[in-house]
This record gives sequence, C-alpha cells and structure tokens, in this order.
Amino acid sequence: MDTLLGIFAGIIMMVVAISLVLIYLELRHRRIFGSHDVYPQPTVVAAPIQNDTAAIAMSLQSELERLRADIHGSLTAVSTDLEQVRDQLSVAAQAQSRLPEPVVVPELPKPDPERTGAITELYGALSSLDTAFLAVSQPMLLPGETWDEDLTLPAEAFAWDAWNDVGAAAYQFAEVFSRRRIQLDPTTRDHLNASISSIRRNLTTRLYPALTDVDRGIPDENRDQVVQLVRALGAEIGDVRIVLEHAAIGLSASPGVSN
Repeated sequence: MDTLLGIFAGIIMMVVAISLVLIYLELRHRRIFGSHDVYPQPTVVAAPIQNDTAAIAMSLQSELERLRADIHGSLTAVSTDLEQVRDQLSVAAQAQSRLPEPVVVPELPKPDPERTGAITELYGALSSLDTAFLAVSQPMLLPGETWDEDLTLPAEAFAWDAWNDVGAAAYQFAEVFSRRRIQLDPTTRDHLNASISSIRRNLTTRLYPALTDVDRGIPDENRDQVVQLVRALGAEIGDVRIVLEHAAIGLSASPGVSN
C-alpha cells in the first residue's frame, strides 16, 4: 500500500512539473507574439522572417497540444489507479470485518507461592518421618515404599531406643506445620492438625510405655499392643501423605489464598 501511494505521489509531481512547463511556454508564446494574431499580413520586405515565425508558432502550438493530451492521459490514468486502490481497500475492509472474533483464552490462575512452599516443606519433613519409621518397622523396604502391615516387625521394633529417630522426625514435622499452618487451606490445616495429635499420642502415651529397654525383654502381653500401635502409625503417616499430595494437586486447579 505504501508503495502504491509513493508511485501516485510521483506521478502527481510529474504532472505539476509538466503544467509549469506548459505555463512557461504559454507565457513565452505571448511574449513573442503578443495578444494579436500570430500570423501578421505579409509584406514584401519581411516575408522570409514572417514565414519562419509562423512555422515556429505552429510548431509550438502543436507541441502544446501534444503536452495537453499527455497531461490529460496521465491524469486519467492516475484517477483510474486511485479508484482501483480505493476499491481494493474497501474489499479488504469488508473481508476484515467478516473475520471471526479471536478466541480469548483465559489466563490460568497462578498458585500461591507461599502455599506451594509450605506444602513442599511439609512433604519433605513427612518423607523424613516416613524414612525413619520404615527403618525401624520394616527395614527391608526402601524409602518411599508403601508400609505393609502384614509384614512381621523385626526385633528392633520392640526396643524403646530404636524409636528415638522416629520421635525426632515427628517433632520436626510438627515444628514445620506449626510454622507453616497459616499458609495452608483450612481443610488441609485441620486434617494435619488432627493427624499430628494422633501421631503424638500413639508415640508418647501408648507405644513408648509398652516398649522395654535395650534388652528387648518385652512382655508377651505388650507385643500385640506394640504391633497394633505400629500399624496405626503407618496408616497415619500414609494418610498424611495423601492429604499433602491432594493439596499439591489442588494448587494447579485454583489460586491459593492464605487463611
């Protein structure tokens, strides 16, 4: 489009220049012949000069007519081209107006970075607790494997001192929750609060009193109780893992709002 407009501007400038030339020739013609007839009555003395002047006048007149015809043709061509450009612009505008409206894709909500950090830190602390718990209750499993309640507890699981690392890891998890709880959604916060209380009760008020000292001389009546408490601890840790994983999945569904 800019190229066509530049061409048209050039043509118009050329037409203006030709018009100036015509005006100049017309003025010169008048200066030479004046306003009277360019063909004066012949005389015997100046016949050759008058014949030459008449020939020059006729030549100039013919040149003027030719220039007028050229200018008229150029103006006609420019007018025709402008009409074509105007028609093309009109067609393009109509086609543009018929285009479908662009589909606006709504921007996905961004997760709350504070809540994301809280869930990530809690999940890391829970993994440490789970690793310590498996090292005592089922040392044959690798960290991250699901605790199997049907497996027999090793002899070390019935010793009081074997659970020291589990207690320390549980305390660390509770400490992280206490610091980050305000950044969690209410459902996750309430669930973790109840789970931490349950883990604490199972460890301090039930499991530790039922265990013996280093000699592992646990009475038979306490053995079944220890097995049930360890199973409860395994289920509680697994439940907390599910809660945190669901909370992490919910971060991508809607933006979090700290409460």
